[in-house]
Amino acid sequence: MYTGTFDRWLLGAAGLVALLVVAVLLTLQNTRRLNEDASRVARSHEVMDSLEEVVSNLREAEAHQRTFLLTGDDTAAAEFASAVDAAKKAVGRVRGLTGDNPDQEARIPGLEQRVNDLTRFWSNTAAVRKEQGFDAAQKIVAEGQSRRAMAELNALVRRMDDTERGLLAERTDRREQTYRSAVVTGLLTGTAAVAGVVAFMLLLRRHTAARTAAAFQLAEQGERLRTTLASIGDAVITTDTAGRVTGMNAVAEALTGWSTADAAGVPLAAVFNIVNEDTRRPVENPAFRALREGVIVGLANHTVLIARDGTERPIDDSAAPIRCKAGEVVGCVLVFRDITERHEAERRLRESERQFRTLAESIPQLCWMAEPDGHIFWYNRRWYDYTGTTLGQMQGWGWEAVHDPAELPRMLPRWKAALAAGEPWEDTFPLRRHDGEYRTHLSRAFPVKDGGGRVVRWFGTNTDIEEQRRAEDALRRSESFNRTLLASTLVGLYVHDADAGRNVYINPEYTRITGYTQADLDRMDPSSFLALFHADDLGAVQRHVRAVVEGRPGQEFEIEYRFKVADGRWLTLLSRDTLLSATDGGRRLLGTFLDITQRKRAETDLRVRSAELESLLASAPIGFAFFDRRHRYTRINDELAAINGIRAADHIGRTVAELLPVNAAVVDPVIDRVFATGQAVRDLEVTGETPARPGVRRHWLTTFYPVRDEQGDVAAVGVTVSEITDRRRAEERLRESEGRLRLALTAARMVAWEWTPADGRLRVSENAADVFGLPAGVGLTGIDQGVALLHPDDAAAYRATFRKAIDGRNSYLTHYRLVRPNDGRVIWVEERGHTVFDQPGDSPRLYGVATDVTARREAEERLREQEERLRLAVEATGVGIFDYDPATGRQTFCEQAMQIWGFPPGTDPTPELVLNAVHPDDREWVRAATQAALDPAGTGRLQVKHRIVRPDGEVRWVATSGRTAFCCCGTEGVRSVGTMLDVTDTEQVLQELRQSQRREQERAAVLETVLRATPTPIWISRDRECREITGNPASYRLLKMPDTGVVSATAPGDLPQTRTFKEYRDGQPLDPRELPMQVAAREGVEVNGTELTLVFADGEVRTIYGNAVPLRDDRGRVAGAISAFVDITRLKEAEDALREADRRKDEFLATLAHELRNPLAPLRTAVSILRMVGPKDAQLEGVRDMIERQVNQLVRLVDDLLDLSRVSRGKIALRRERVPLSAVVQHAVETSGPLIEAGKHRLTISDAPETVSVEGDLTRLAQVVSNLLNNAAKYTPEGGHITLSVGAEGGQAVVRVRDTGVGIPADMLPNVFQMFTQVDRTLGRSQGGLGIGLALVRRLVEMHGGTVEVHSEGEGRGSEFAVRLPAAATEKAAAAAEGNGPPTPTGPARRILVVDDNVDAAESLSTLLSLDGHEVRTVHGGPAALEQVRAFCPQVVLLDIGMPGMDGYETARAVRDLQQGRAVVLVALTGWGQEEDRRRTERAGFDHHFVKPVDYAVVQRLLATLRGI
Repeated sequence: MYTGTFDRWLLGAAGLVALLVVAVLLTLQNTRRLNEDASRVARSHEVMDSLEEVVSNLREAEAHQRTFLLTGDDTAAAEFASAVDAAKKAVGRVRGLTGDNPDQEARIPGLEQRVNDLTRFWSNTAAVRKEQGFDAAQKIVAEGQSRRAMAELNALVRRMDDTERGLLAERTDRREQTYRSAVVTGLLTGTAAVAGVVAFMLLLRRHTAARTAAAFQLAEQGERLRTTLASIGDAVITTDTAGRVTGMNAVAEALTGWSTADAAGVPLAAVFNIVNEDTRRPVENPAFRALREGVIVGLANHTVLIARDGTERPIDDSAAPIRCKAGEVVGCVLVFRDITERHEAERRLRESERQFRTLAESIPQLCWMAEPDGHIFWYNRRWYDYTGTTLGQMQGWGWEAVHDPAELPRMLPRWKAALAAGEPWEDTFPLRRHDGEYRTHLSRAFPVKDGGGRVVRWFGTNTDIEEQRRAEDALRRSESFNRTLLASTLVGLYVHDADAGRNVYINPEYTRITGYTQADLDRMDPSSFLALFHADDLGAVQRHVRAVVEGRPGQEFEIEYRFKVADGRWLTLLSRDTLLSATDGGRRLLGTFLDITQRKRAETDLRVRSAELESLLASAPIGFAFFDRRHRYTRINDELAAINGIRAADHIGRTVAELLPVNAAVVDPVIDRVFATGQAVRDLEVTGETPARPGVRRHWLTTFYPVRDEQGDVAAVGVTVSEITDRRRAEERLRESEGRLRLALTAARMVAWEWTPADGRLRVSENAADVFGLPAGVGLTGIDQGVALLHPDDAAAYRATFRKAIDGRNSYLTHYRLVRPNDGRVIWVEERGHTVFDQPGDSPRLYGVATDVTARREAEERLREQEERLRLAVEATGVGIFDYDPATGRQTFCEQAMQIWGFPPGTDPTPELVLNAVHPDDREWVRAATQAALDPAGTGRLQVKHRIVRPDGEVRWVATSGRTAFCCCGTEGVRSVGTMLDVTDTEQVLQELRQSQRREQERAAVLETVLRATPTPIWISRDRECREITGNPASYRLLKMPDTGVVSATAPGDLPQTRTFKEYRDGQPLDPRELPMQVAAREGVEVNGTELTLVFADGEVRTIYGNAVPLRDDRGRVAGAISAFVDITRLKEAEDALREADRRKDEFLATLAHELRNPLAPLRTAVSILRMVGPKDAQLEGVRDMIERQVNQLVRLVDDLLDLSRVSRGKIALRRERVPLSAVVQHAVETSGPLIEAGKHRLTISDAPETVSVEGDLTRLAQVVSNLLNNAAKYTPEGGHITLSVGAEGGQAVVRVRDTGVGIPADMLPNVFQMFTQVDRTLGRSQGGLGIGLALVRRLVEMHGGTVEVHSEGEGRGSEFAVRLPAAATEKAAAAAEGNGPPTPTGPARRILVVDDNVDAAESLSTLLSLDGHEVRTVHGGPAALEQVRAFCPQVVLLDIGMPGMDGYETARAVRDLQQGRAVVLVALTGWGQEEDRRRTERAGFDHHFVKPVDYAVVQRLLATLRGI
C-alpha cells in the first residue's frame, strides 16, 4: 500500500514543483512591494522626525540667544550658531525627503523663509546686545516679533506634520495589505515546500549522495547570503556586466537615497555618485575597474558619497567581480559603509591629541610616552630643559643615562615587570639635573589600552619631590622630638568624685608623685582623704572644688596647695580641674597636677636673691640700669642716678636720648647691638657729660649685657657703669711722665752685667739692686753671689747653662726665677749671655743682660688660661673663630672653624683657599663683602651668610660675623677677628618653607586656571551649611545664571534670589537640605552618582549627573563641600531613543521569528509523517534523517535570532546534553562536505570511539568542527588532503583537523584566532572569508570549558588545529540520533482538537496524531473551535495564537467560559516564543505553551503524561 502511495506522490511532483516556482515568484514580487511600502513609511517617519528636529533646534537656539542677551557670554553665541546650523540642515533633509509629495514640497520655501527670518532677527538682536548693551536688546525682544515668527513657524510645521501623518496612515495601510498578501503567498510557499520536499525525496533515489549534499549546501548558502545581506551593517549593491544596478540591501538604500525598485537597471554612476572630499572632483568608481580588470578594488581615501537628496557622507568601500562557474565575470558586487562617525572620532582624536600635548607641555612634571615594550618615543619640553638632553640621546632606553647608576639595578626589574603585566607603575629614584645634581623624583606610568584590553601605549610623569623628601625628613625628626618630649612629660591625672569625696581614678604618674595607689585611695574615707591636704590650704581646696562643680563643663579652674605624700613629705602641687558632663546625675572632676615643690623653692630662693640683688644694687659703688627694646629705662639704681644727676624715678620710661642726648650717640648703637647679637659688650669706655656736672667731660667704664627670658630670647639689656674720670686723668699724667722716664724705667728693668772668669769679678749696672731687690748697700761682685739669689729649683739648671756657655764659647738664653732678698718676692728673669775672646788664647769674658719678665710671664699665663676658657666655650657652642692679619695676609682658624669648612688638620687656611671653598654662585659677592669690611672708609663689620663646598663635595651654609680693627690713624686695618657658625639645617628649613609656600601658591593658581578652563561645572562651599556657594564659569552657564548670582538653595533669606530653577529627583521636588553638597558638608560623607533634574522658569528641563565630597581643613575637619556635575540631557534623550530603537528591534525580531516558525511547523510534521508511513528504503531514510537534522538546525537558528542582542554581547546560551563525538563529526561533515568536494580534496576520517562523549551543545560543537573543516578546505590548494581524527587523551576528548594547505607563518600563529585575521587575504577573500570563523571557534570551545590550539611548520607546510574538551564519564554513547528509535508512547487514544489558520500546519499535525491512534478534528478559526468544543468535547485542544479575527487568547478565554471547556487541556501552539508571550498565554487560561515548529516527541510525551481525561 505504501509503495503505491509513494508512486502517486512521484507522479504529482512535477505539478508541485511548478506550483512552488509560481509561489516563489509571487513571494519575490510581494517582498519587493513590501520593501517599497516600508521605505515610504520610513520616509514619512524621517520627515516627521526632521520637522521635530527643526523646531527643537530653533528652540535651543532661542534659549542660547537669551543666555547671550543676559550674560554676553561668547560661548552662548557659539552654541546659538551651532543650533541654527543644525535647524537649517534639518530643513534641508525635509526638502530631500518630500520630493515625492507636491503639497509638502510647496510648503518648503515658506518653512525656509520663516527659519531664515527668525535666525536673522535673533542675530540682529545679538548684534545690538553686543554694541549697545542689554537694555537696547531687551526693547527689541519686548516688541514680540520673535514670538510671532516662532508661532507662525510652529503652525506651518504642525500643518506639514498633519499632512505627513495622513500619508503615514495611508502608507501603513498599504504596507499591511502588502504584508497580508505576502503572508498568503508564504502559506502557499509552505504548502509547495512540503510537496517539494516529498517530491525531492523521491527524486533523490536517482542521484548520488554527494549531489544531494551539494544541493542542500547551495540552498543553505543562498539563504545564508540573503540573511547576511539583510543583517550586515555594510551597504551592498550588485550590478550586471554593463554596470547597471541589479540589487541593493536596506543599508545601501539608506545611504544612497535610492530604493531597490528605483535603482533597478539604473547605471551605477547615477546611484553611487562619489567625489574627492578635498578637490570635489569625481572619483573613478571601483566597480568599473573590478568589471574591467576582474580584480578586487578598494576605494581611495577622502571619498564622499553624494546621496540622491544631496546628502554627503564619507565612505570606505571595495568592489569585487562576480564570476560564474566557468570563471567569467557576470557582474560586480560593491560593498561600502558610512564612516562619518569614524571621521568624527578621528577628528576628535586629533583634537584630543593636540589638547593632550598642550597639557603635557604646560604641566610642571616631566612627561613621556612609550611603546608597549617600554621604548620611549616622546618627552615634553620640561624633560629636555631639566636633563639638558635631546630626543636622540633619550629615545628608546637612553633615559638610563640620567638615572642614578646605583638605583638602576633596583628600578629596572620593577619597570619591566609592569610592562609585562600591563599594570600601572610607580617608583621613587634620583634623576640627574642638567647641572649634575641628582634630585629625587616620583615616577608614575599608566598603560593606555584599546577596547580589547591590550596595551597600546604608556604615559608617564616624573615629579621632583626632592624638597618634599627633605621636608618629610625634617618632619620625621620633629615628630621624633615631639614623641620624646611627650614621653618625658610628668603630669599626674585624676578623676575626683565630688559627692563621694575621693578620687575614683588616678594615672601611674599620680602614683609616682604621691606614692598612693588606687587601692590606697579606695581604702580612705573622705575625712582621711581631706587630711592629706595642708590645714592652711584645706579651706581654699574645698572652695575650689565647689567652684568647679558649680561651673560649666569644660571650664578650667587652677589652684596651688600643699599635699602630704605617702612618705610623709609635703609637696606643693599645681592643679587644673574641669567639670565632666553631669548628665548621669553624678558630679565628677577631671584634674591634672604638677609637682611644683622645687619651683616654689626656687621662687623663694629667687625672692631672696632678688632681695639680695636689690640690696646690692642699692649699696653697690657702681651704677646699674636696664633698658627695653625702645631704649627706655626700666630700672636704675641710685648710684647711676647720682652719676647722671637725675632722680631714679625720673629715668623710668624715658630714653637715653631724652635724658642724656650727648651720650645717646654712643649708648644707643651698643644697646641695639646687644639686642641683635645677644652678646655682651664689655669694658666699653664712654665719654660725655651729665646734668650732675654740666660742662665737665667725664669718663665711665661700662659693660652692656643681655637679659634673657625663659625662652632664651633677649628681653632687656643691662648696663654697669663705673666712674673712671679720676683714673683716666691719673693715667694721662702717668703717660706724660712715662715719656720722660722711659729710658730710665727701661734701664731699671734690665740689668747689664759682665763677668771675667780670670779674676771672678762680676760687674752689674746700677739698677741691679732695684731690679733684684738687693738690700741697700749690698752689691753683686761675684757670680756665686748672683747664683745665690736664684730659686733653688732653678740654680742647678742655670749653672749647667752658664758652664756650657763658657765651655762652648757661645751665646745662651735662659729663664729662671730669682728671690728678691729685700721683699722675698719671686720674679722671673730672662737672661741673654755671650762669650767674648779679646785675643786668641786669652781668657774669655761673658757679657749679658738680665731682664725682669715677671709681668710678661704672668700675662702669658693669664692669656693661656683665657685661651683655654675660650677654646672650651667655642667647642661647646659650635662657633668657629678666625683671625686675619691684613698686613701679612696670614689667617688662622680655630679647630671648630676647621671642622666647619671641612679642612683636614694641619691645613693652612689661607684667604685664597677659603675663598675658593666658597660656593661659585656666592664667591664674588662674598669677596666684595670681605674687602668692604677691610676698607677704612667703611664700618669694618662683616656680616654674611653664604654657601661653602667642603673638600668632600658637601654643600653647607655658613654665617660669618667679624670686625676689623684699624690703626690709630684709621688708614689701614691691623686685625680682623670674627666668628662663624654652620647654619645649614636652619637654612634648609627656611628654604623648604619658602618653596612649600611657593608651591602652594602655584597649586592655587593652577587650580584656579583649571577651574576656569574646565568645561565641567564645579561648585565650592566653604561652610558646612552651604550658605554661600561659588562656581566656575561652566557652572553658571549650566544654571543659566550670572556669575554674581546666588547659587545656594540654603543661602540666607536676606540675599537677593537669582535662582531661576528648581531641583527634582525621581520626579519629586528636592528639599534644599538634601541636595548633594548640603549632605556632603553636613554629614562629612561622599555623595556619588546623583542624578538631578533642573526645571527652569522658561520651561527648559535639564538633567545633570555628578558627585559631591566634603571639603576638609588641615586638621581633617569638615569645612564645606565640593561638587562636580555634568549636563547629561542629550545623553538621556539619546538613551531614550536607543531604548525605543531596541524595543522596535526586539518587536521586529519576534515578528520575524514568528513568521519563520509557521512554515517550519508543517515541514517538521511532514518529516514525522514520512518517518511513520514512508517506505522503508535505506537511502530514503538517510535523506529523511538529513532533512530532519537540517530542519532542526533551522529551528535552532530561528531561536538564536531572538537572542541577537545577547549574541552581540557574547552571551550565546548553550543547550548542554551528553553528545557522542561521532555525532558531532557526522553533523560537521554533512555541513562541510560540499565545500570539500568542490575543492576536490580527499577527506580521511578516523573512526570516533563510541565511548568518547562530551557534555555540550551538539549544534555548536558541530559548528566548531565544520568551521575548522571549511578553513582547511579554503586554505588548501585543489586536490589536497584533509584528515579529521577523534580520540581521548588524559581525560579529554580531542578533535584534530590536519591539512596540506598553505600553512601559517610563525609570526601569524599567535593571531589566527583574532577577529578578522587571515593568513592569506587574497585566497581568503576569494573564498568569501571574513576572518571570523576561527575567532568563533575559540569562543565556542572556551564556552564548553575547552581549549583550541594551532600548529604549523611554516608556509606551504600545512597546519593542524586541535580542540580539547572535558570528556564525559565513560559509558556507552547514546544513539547518534535520538529520533531514530520508536516514537514515544502516547498512552491511550484521546479526543484532540487542532485549531490553526495555517491549513498545512493543522492538517499535517492532525494526520500525525491520527496515525498515533488519536481521534482528531481540525478547524481553522476561533468561532469554529468553540462549536467543536461544544459538539466534540475534546480532551486536548492544540490552539494557534496568531489567527485572524478571534485570536488564540480570546478563543482560550471563550473555551474556559464553556461548560465543556473547563476541564480541557489547552495547549498554545504558536510562533511567539518570548517570555512575555508565555506569561500572556498563562493569563489567558492555557495549560502549556509550545513554540512552533514543535518536536512531535514533545507532544507525545505530553499526551502520555495526561491522567484522568
